[in-house]
Amino acid sequence: MQEHGKRADRLAVNALRRFTQVLTERLHMSKGRLEAFSDGVIAIIITIMVLEMKVPQGANLDALRPLIPILLSYVLSFMFLGIYWNNHHHLLQAVRHVNGPIL
Repeated sequence: MQEHGKRADRLAVNALRRFTQVLTERLHMSKGRLEAFSDGVIAIIITIMVLEMKVPQGANLDALRPLIPILLSYVLSFMFLGIYWNNHHHLLQAVRHVNGPIL
């Protein structure tokens, strides 16, 4: 009878461990999902930035002259976004999983 009680205790402990493991896995999201989400957001931002660029009115270099400030601001914004994206991915290299407070 005592052996049956020990076996039941072991089964209960194993079930509790498994439950804790499943609960922990559900509370922690893999970092890959966050990386994919942030990549998508950055891609949308870049797309919106490109949509603001206008087509030159002529086919010569003089037609590009009024667009130079817009083009330079796009290049600068793209560089800042690239730096942010690079830092974000380097930061996520140190993370194993993501939970609610991080999001």
